[in-house]
Amino acid sequence: MEEISAIDPESGPAFVEELKRISPDFAEYFVGFAFGKIHARTVLEPKFKELIAIASLISIGDGKSHLRLRIQAACRAGATKEEIIEVIIQSVVYVGFTKALIALHIVKEVADECTARPPAAEGSAKH
Repeated sequence: MEEISAIDPESGPAFVEELKRISPDFAEYFVGFAFGKIHARTVLEPKFKELIAIASLISIGDGKSHLRLRIQAACRAGATKEEIIEVIIQSVVYVGFTKALIALHIVKEVADECTARPPAAEGSAKH
C-alpha cells in the first residue's frame, strides 16, 4: 500500500478499497504482486519506474486514467516535463504519432502539476 500511496496519494488507497469490495482476492493479487513484488523493487529509482510505466502505457494506447496517473506520479517522483515529453518523443518510432499525441495532450493537461510540485526528496528513494 505504501507504493500505491506514493504513486497516487489522493485516490490510490480508495481505488484498492473499491477493488476489495469487488473482489478481495483480486485486490490482494494486485497490491501484493504488482506493487509488493514488482514496483517495490529498489534497483531503479522511482522516477525511472514511472517513465517506464509511461512508455508502456503509451505503447498499449492507454490515453485515459492510468497514463494520466503515471504522468502525475512521475512528476511527484522528480521527473521534469521535458523528461516526460522526451519519453513520448522516443516512443513515437515504436508506437506511432496517434498514441504519442494522446500522451502529449495529457502532459499538457498536467504540466502545471509537474512544475508546481517540488520533486520528491532525494533520500526518499529506497536503495
